[in-house]
Amino acid sequence: MNKEYSTKDKPLTCEQLFGTAESKSGAFVDLLKDSISGEMSKKEGLKLIVVSDMHDFSKEIAGKLNTLLDDNKVLVTPWGERLHLPADVRIVFDTFYQKQANPAFFSRLGIIYYTN
Repeated sequence: MNKEYSTKDKPLTCEQLFGTAESKSGAFVDLLKDSISGEMSKKEGLKLIVVSDMHDFSKEIAGKLNTLLDDNKVLVTPWGERLHLPADVRIVFDTFYQKQANPAFFSRLGIIYYTN
């Protein structure tokens, strides 16, 4: 079972992706929670979360993903909740512009570059 979230219509801000201490919800956080304890977690086999048409990885967005993408595989939300990435979940970011992200972010990824 795969879940996809597209940002094609408009770029999402860091707060929209990861939420705030007040909202305790964000598009990416909600997808990750579903893979941990929601409907997606009940499915057998490898699960794929695809965030497509990402306009840019700002330094802020890349920074929030660093602990999720390194060996810890933990996302710490703005309200302090620790979400551990299950072993059977993979995350794919489909983006076409990464000028602002730093080298530490890219060192945590497998990158596929393609052109039309």
